[in-house]
Amino acid sequence: MTRQSPLNEESPLDDSWLAISQDWQEQPYEKANLDALVRKTRRRTWWAKACLVANILATAGMLVTLLVGLYRGDWETPHLVTLAVLFVSSVVYVYIEIKIRSAAWQLNDAGPDHALKAAISGGKSSLQYARLMKWSFYFLIIPLNWYAYAMMEFREKITWKTFAFINVFLLVMYICTHIYQKKRERELASLKQFSENN
Repeated sequence: MTRQSPLNEESPLDDSWLAISQDWQEQPYEKANLDALVRKTRRRTWWAKACLVANILATAGMLVTLLVGLYRGDWETPHLVTLAVLFVSSVVYVYIEIKIRSAAWQLNDAGPDHALKAAISGGKSSLQYARLMKWSFYFLIIPLNWYAYAMMEFREKITWKTFAFINVFLLVMYICTHIYQKKRERELASLKQFSENN
């Protein structure tokens, strides 16, 4: 009588053990992924806050420059008009940016249990921010081109190359923002799919 090897036996206990071992092997990997996701979300939040601070400082700088120009009284009109338009636009931009970001930032300190939700919220916030940047580029076309044209009347050294530089700069920034937006859209779709599967 030959004895059958335990390895060849198939029983419900073996199936259960296999399922448990597979689950055990997957858990550390998922935990590591969640920890990495928390770190990535916090790092992106830090950069977003740094950008917000930079935008606030730039807005304050525009206001100070505009006040200096008005106080001195010898600045040319295109300088003052353009600074005033850019300052008001920057105030609106920063206000919208704060509204977009603040909702996503509330979840960042929730820990690994809410890591996926925080990452999805951050992804949505990034997409809204990218759209805001695109709209700002559309808006800047008119005042910046008007500024270059108006300065041509005051100074002969400003030529059509200035128009080209302004518009190429805005186009490059728009393309970079578009690439950023598409990247975040892919990441957000991946996070949503992972969330639905778990």
